[in-house]
Amino acid sequence: MQHIKPRYMILYMTKRCNMRCPHCIFRLYNKDCFSDEDLDVSFGKQIISYYKHYGIKELYLTAEGEPLLYEHLPEILSFSKNKNFERIHLNTNGRLLQKYINSILEYVDSIYISVDGYNRETYKNHRESDAFARVIKNINKLVKARKKHKNQLFISIACVIHQQNLNYIEKMIQLANNLNVNRIEFYNFHPIQTSLPIPTCTPVYQSIETTQYFETIKSKQYQMEIVLPAPVSDKKHFYCENLFNWIVIGAGGNYSPCCQIPPHKKFGNFHDDPEYFFKGEIGHFKTKFTRAESTSDLHGSCKDCNGLSPENDIFFPDMRIWTKRYPVSNYCYSFTPSIT
Repeated sequence: MQHIKPRYMILYMTKRCNMRCPHCIFRLYNKDCFSDEDLDVSFGKQIISYYKHYGIKELYLTAEGEPLLYEHLPEILSFSKNKNFERIHLNTNGRLLQKYINSILEYVDSIYISVDGYNRETYKNHRESDAFARVIKNINKLVKARKKHKNQLFISIACVIHQQNLNYIEKMIQLANNLNVNRIEFYNFHPIQTSLPIPTCTPVYQSIETTQYFETIKSKQYQMEIVLPAPVSDKKHFYCENLFNWIVIGAGGNYSPCCQIPPHKKFGNFHDDPEYFFKGEIGHFKTKFTRAESTSDLHGSCKDCNGLSPENDIFFPDMRIWTKRYPVSNYCYSFTPSIT
């Protein structure tokens, strides 16, 4: 199996969370996954320094929960900025944004805010939290602060889409437009075969109806980037950028093969060997993936993953075109029509 240096690293800073979303990938594996475990700040700096020297270009700071609950966030952000990564990314559910706006504007290049609903009712239905008004207020504050300081922060909101809320897409696009963010990205729900099924969440599968609905959306022009969800369909070729182009490390130093699988000691720990991300259990995991000839050969978590050979329709407002992004290897994508 060919090994190429990954470009990206995901570092989970905490296992604390202030929400209990039913579609959360970590809760699907273990409904009691959240705890008070935090990344030791010195250990975090050690990990970041090691992999910057190794050649990682972009750093994603997130959590097996809510990143903004990590009390050392400004310190880790400042330290990371001084390492001169090409980009620093941050994920959040947005509830605590107002507390960190200054740090975000100073140290972060891209922020991704989960907003799974276009009003109070739909948000509450899919997040089981009555925080919609607070999150939207915080996003507005961030957008206004960015404009005031003439900052280049890229703001994206994200929404998990499944068969039951597929019709949210157009109203979510309208919400994103009203918020004046740079992008709205829709992710197809990823079920976990080992977990109990969620009656209100079924992945979006490729169908004539889905294609027609997407074509209706694509018939319009928009003011921001839009990434439509990749429907689940039969695959002839298996590619996964997450598995091969990313390093994923938990707050305690455990590795994971990708962001769709929680870190675990069986995958190795940074303390024992900082190259476990391509050796041992993860090495076996990747080898099995490359040898798969059908979906049945894949690891259970890969079968219905939204990152398995995804083909997404994307709108770029500066060029005013819709294009399809599709993988051509485990490390890169191409676009139709060609984007240069």
